[in-house]
Amino acid sequence: MRTFSEAQYEETKHNILKAALDICASEGFEGLTIEKVARRLGLTKPALYHYFKNKEALLVELTLQYLEAGNRDISRILSEQALPHQERLRKLLEYYIVQGKEEPGYFYLQHHINNLLEILSPSQEKERIRILSYQIPRTIMEFIQEGIQAGVFTAMDPMTMGTLILSMLSGVLLHSSMPGIKHMPAEELSRMVSHIILQGVQP
Repeated sequence: MRTFSEAQYEETKHNILKAALDICASEGFEGLTIEKVARRLGLTKPALYHYFKNKEALLVELTLQYLEAGNRDISRILSEQALPHQERLRKLLEYYIVQGKEEPGYFYLQHHINNLLEILSPSQEKERIRILSYQIPRTIMEFIQEGIQAGVFTAMDPMTMGTLILSMLSGVLLHSSMPGIKHMPAEELSRMVSHIILQGVQP
């Protein structure tokens, strides 16, 4: 059982990561500073350095946390063998939209992962970020290939189909502030997007 101090430490660390994620979503990697995170949480900079030694360490842990959870969630969704391929794909689409709509910072990380890799110093953690970032689309492409071979998806190059699907999802999230969808609940928006991608605009 955790002691109170350990629980408090983990809670503060979680709050630091959440604040950093929010700042990235609104100001980008360049706008993230230790000072801004500390000020947002009412902490001193020395107190925050107790958790992360610098901005890069904060970005690395934040990104690894996102990628590890993303890989785990996507693998779980796509490996539900009891569900038809179309239903698993629908759940994947809705996962992306709900996550991106409710936590814009995660969408920012995903959309700018290559930019982040360019600014990080060489390290084992950086290489793990690179590997995990490639694993997500690879898992999706393999699932699409499986669906094509089963005859339930259109016969198309899996990479092309996967890229088109992910591009459409990114487009929705990039334009989520437009009047038609700005105030739409994430679950409702995700259902509409998955319907259009899976069934088109036919009635």
